[in-house]
Amino acid sequence: MSRTSDEEASLERSRYFSAQYFTPEQWLSHLFQINLVRELAPRTVLEVGIGNGLTSQILKWLGYDVTTADINSDLRPDRVASVMALSEAFNEKYDVVICAEVLEHLPFESADQALRELGSVSGQWVVVTVPQPARQVLYLEAKLPKVPRLKIDWKVKSRRIDACHHWELGSVPVRKFEALLAKHFQIVKKGNAPGNHYHRYYVLQIGADSSAPRENAR
Repeated sequence: MSRTSDEEASLERSRYFSAQYFTPEQWLSHLFQINLVRELAPRTVLEVGIGNGLTSQILKWLGYDVTTADINSDLRPDRVASVMALSEAFNEKYDVVICAEVLEHLPFESADQALRELGSVSGQWVVVTVPQPARQVLYLEAKLPKVPRLKIDWKVKSRRIDACHHWELGSVPVRKFEALLAKHFQIVKKGNAPGNHYHRYYVLQIGADSSAPRENAR
């Protein structure tokens, strides 16, 4: 069952240091997020949804001025704030706002306001990632008897939505989500994170005009 906002706010910090957060795929996702931010060459960065703090800490080590926000005070963010109310918590704007694997923890009906709030604290760029599980996995088994004949048995396995999530891409059509993004931003770059295709990323720009190469969007 998906968690409520109150449940998200009260999760113990130790949960974000469990084994699932230290898989090679998860580390590659952190690395990819960091490189997306580096490519935008910001001075100031706001990370909304800090998790175990790995991404923000490395960005700080790289010399960026990083501020963190999270609904969960036990994660020790710089400011305790919901993605649904960032404009109330912040008066300033940041060159890059990164919000990775957060929106799916809200009902999809709340995504419109959450994106509006992300835009309200961004001076130019917003980086968003959301889960996009493989809908089906195909297993093939080949048997080669003595006779020159090939027998293939196959079955399809569907991946269910994570129990902690309200939605994922697939349960919500990609086109529907991207239309919502385009309502608030220009989609400059998108795709699935190399090494962790479960995470789909979007580099978004405030305003209609973009100096970034739009051909990167696909």
